[in-house]
Amino acid sequence: MKITFNRSAMRSAAILEADVISIWKDVLKYVRRDLAYIWTDEVKRDFKAMESDVEKILAILEKLNSHYQYNDRAGYNKEIEDINNLILKLEHIEASTECIKGIHQDLKKVIRDVERIKSRRRFIKAGIAVAGAAIVGRIGDPIYDYLSKGTHKSKQVNNLYISSLQRKMDSMKNNKNFPNMNNYVDTFAWALTIDEAYQRATGRNLRQNEIYENLILTIIYLETGFRTIKKLFAWAPVPEFLNSSKGPMQVEDEDTAQKSSELKIILIESIRHLDFIVSIYSQNGKLVERALPFILADWNADPYSCRNAAVQNMLNKNLNPSPHLNLDGNFGKQSKIVLKRLNSAFNLDLDESEIDGINKKNINLFYKGKNYAKLVKRFSEINQPIIADARVLGFFSRIRAYLSSETVSSKEYSEKAMNVYLNIKKL
Repeated sequence: MKITFNRSAMRSAAILEADVISIWKDVLKYVRRDLAYIWTDEVKRDFKAMESDVEKILAILEKLNSHYQYNDRAGYNKEIEDINNLILKLEHIEASTECIKGIHQDLKKVIRDVERIKSRRRFIKAGIAVAGAAIVGRIGDPIYDYLSKGTHKSKQVNNLYISSLQRKMDSMKNNKNFPNMNNYVDTFAWALTIDEAYQRATGRNLRQNEIYENLILTIIYLETGFRTIKKLFAWAPVPEFLNSSKGPMQVEDEDTAQKSSELKIILIESIRHLDFIVSIYSQNGKLVERALPFILADWNADPYSCRNAAVQNMLNKNLNPSPHLNLDGNFGKQSKIVLKRLNSAFNLDLDESEIDGINKKNINLFYKGKNYAKLVKRFSEINQPIIADARVLGFFSRIRAYLSSETVSSKEYSEKAMNVYLNIKKL
């Protein structure tokens, strides 16, 4: 009997396989990034009960698709489109083809990685629980409290971008550029918490915002080294929670003082405080890298300190004799007196009652008001912020700074933080 080949059908099958392989390269990235959010005990049980490779692949893709559509359809348009396209093509391909076997092998490898991460996290949580009970009772680590409450489940987490955060924190461990890093930190749990806290604090998405991502990691590393458990010795020369209510970013501002022991809530308030500072130096609402030294200096001192220092510098340069104001970023009584002197010297017609009313809490109104607009028009250099020479106040603060090798001025803090930022950027 003569055997004939349908060349058209063979060519169509080859094209279909090539399309599947091409789409899978993108979808595999989504699977690696997000499988952990859908890999529940129920999904795991159903997956193992399935017999065919295609059935298993389709089940995972459909679960992932549902996860994206439920959480933030607009934010996952590309992922949803690619997965739907792949599902459609997989339904028309032979289960025995090499590309199906390859996809199944890729999927199994990702599942093994997720299982290993989850197993490691359960082990660490158990170890901390035992050690905590044996040594100090319920000190607890808020990150594990957060996870144990189940608030990290995918249905309550929107538009996550975990892989980059987790990868960077993993790279910081046992790295000579990050000597104060907590090498035992659960990076998956931290990444999850940081991402959700950012979304809750700002209403925006941390995905595709690498500058902000690196900025948050920089501050947490500098302030606490990703530690959340109090040390027994308050003067230990490593980053720690000397005041646990201030959280991993050690927010000092009394208006954002933390009242919760849950890490996510603390981080939400801390990032909200950071975002306020970021807004001061943003350009057209966008965070730019050249603004980071001023943002970090303000983080060490107070919001607007670098802009206040620019005003003080302008007053020193334009008045004769110079008032020799310290560029400390503190727009206090002396700075107000000198600003009134400038008003008289240059006939600026400033509202001096507004000047008298300036204080730390309403300083933002000064920079949005008519007085500042008149100053900018006459002295354009005032628009260029200057890192304030703000010092850490108080005798005990200086001792702690000395013992822990912390810096004591905003300039030094900013320089040190920028070095950390650039090292994180390279990861």
